Amino acid sequence: MTGSRAYVGAAGAQVHLRELGDPGAPPVVWLHQTASSSAMWQRVLPLLPDVRHLALDSPGFGGSDPLPGTPGIAAYAEQLLEAVVALTDQPALLVGHHTGAVIAGEMAALRPDLFRGLVLIGCVVIADDAEQREAQGHYERWETDARGDYVVERIVPRLLKSVTRDDPEQMATELVAYLQAGADYTVAYDAVYGYRAAERLSLVSTPTWCAVGLDEGEPMVRWTRLAAELVPGASFTGIPGAGCELAFEEPAAVADLVGSVLAELRGMAPGDAAARPTGAS
Repeated sequence: MTGSRAYVGAAGAQVHLRELGDPGAPPVVWLHQTASSSAMWQRVLPLLPDVRHLALDSPGFGGSDPLPGTPGIAAYAEQLLEAVVALTDQPALLVGHHTGAVIAGEMAALRPDLFRGLVLIGCVVIADDAEQREAQGHYERWETDARGDYVVERIVPRLLKSVTRDDPEQMATELVAYLQAGADYTVAYDAVYGYRAAERLSLVSTPTWCAVGLDEGEPMVRWTRLAAELVPGASFTGIPGAGCELAFEEPAAVADLVGSVLAELRGMAPGDAAARPTGAS
């Protein structure tokens, strides 16, 4: 992926980003999953040449500084909102995947004036404490060691659950992202599973499109359908034949989705609630 890389924010709270496209075009802000980085969008962004892409590394991931302590989703959202404000004075389309989708929902709830549209791809919506405990059992924490055994014993098996195709580039990109995030990457999962998305998504007033690869299966498909029900006027799209690694495995499907959203937004008058997406598909 060509383009430029930069940092925004004060020392100790810098956000790293990748920028691609026309600097004068409408901005699209991209947020990644855990434990990835803005590099996960490298196959998608070149397929949408007529916009200004701003792919951000979440705090503690990629090249971005970590947040102190054990941050919640609101803390991630507030740090990334500061970056968006510093980067553009135009309302942006905000696209998030998995953890990025949860953060994006909170960003839109906090600052609807900054966003003209919201795309949530695979959005987690935890119903209760029991579901939270079950979800937290699906990821492992690890400790680093001097020999690097943890890479082979912990990280690679974790990656093989998602990198299911013979794709050396994806494996290398995501391995680097895990190493950048370090053993504390699970704080982002804790933030997601401790977040009461049902309460917050109902406050989103930004035109919203929810999508998920139908091959992800339960519970992500169910969660994303629920997200579409919670956001007033949101739409739902299930993408056949696509799993959890859409950006790597089906980049054209992601580009088609976002391109169609951009086309719809071009036809909407600012603040026209009647033009918001409705129903499900």
